[in-house]
Amino acid sequence: MDLRITQYEQRIHELEQELRAARTVAATAERHLATLADFLPEGVLLYNDDDTIILVNDQLCGLLGLLGPARQWLGKTSADMLPAVQALMQDPAAFDALIHEAWTSGNLGLSAEMLLRDGRTMQVDYIPIGGDGRAPHSSRLVCFRDVTERKENARQLNEQRDFYEAILDFLPGEAAAYDLDHRYRYVNAKAVADPAIRAWLIGKTDAEYVAYRNRNPEIAVRRRQQLDKALREGEVLWEESFRLPDGAMRYTLRHLHAAQGTDGQPRLLIGYGTDITQRYKAEERTRALFAALPDTILVVDAAGQVRDAKLG
Repeated sequence: MDLRITQYEQRIHELEQELRAARTVAATAERHLATLADFLPEGVLLYNDDDTIILVNDQLCGLLGLLGPARQWLGKTSADMLPAVQALMQDPAAFDALIHEAWTSGNLGLSAEMLLRDGRTMQVDYIPIGGDGRAPHSSRLVCFRDVTERKENARQLNEQRDFYEAILDFLPGEAAAYDLDHRYRYVNAKAVADPAIRAWLIGKTDAEYVAYRNRNPEIAVRRRQQLDKALREGEVLWEESFRLPDGAMRYTLRHLHAAQGTDGQPRLLIGYGTDITQRYKAEERTRALFAALPDTILVVDAAGQVRDAKLG
């Protein structure tokens, strides 16, 4: 009996040691996690299935105007924090709907942008932790990120893009922009009339576009050669022709210019095309008339050089 009791005591002692070691490891992990959270630019809130807050950083308090220091919120519930957060929202009902969706979404993460009363835009990311798709999650991580500046920068960039695209759309000829990989970044309605095809074309190459239009692949080969030449030489001018579905020929005068950055290196290629089909037809009529005349005719330039001749 005494031996058995001794074995039990020894086992209890071993379990106590294992428990202390596990607690030490857990405490170390918590400190590391808290330190990491303190260095993140985002506000971080972590709470368990009992709604008890187990991690919160000072950035969260600063972003949401909560009383600090952040550690005073440890052990409290997220519900204790909720009224202060709701008061910041321009649309509290939308925030409540996000919270409800988060609670009922199972192990699915959520992300949404919320407008605040002070004009800021806050991105809220909800991330369940500990679930495997079958078992419920054991905790929830919520990250708050101020994206106001990013949104404003994006708005300004969009305005600039719309401004320049509006100018290009009003040009009388075809206009397009390529990246350095020869992929379309922009094309105006004069070049491609169908808006659906214009949208599809962004990110595509001339090889893909020519194949889509069922045109001669040599057109794409020649365009790629001209794009490469423009990157090397800065600009290039050439004439291009192809047969339309009705059998008629179309002639275009194309100009490519390599736009450079502040470092002097090409950033993109800007192309402009002018339909010169009517000019070609006029020249053909002139040549036909020229050939039909019975007299000898010389065409001389200002320097006295003979440019063309027709012997009678």
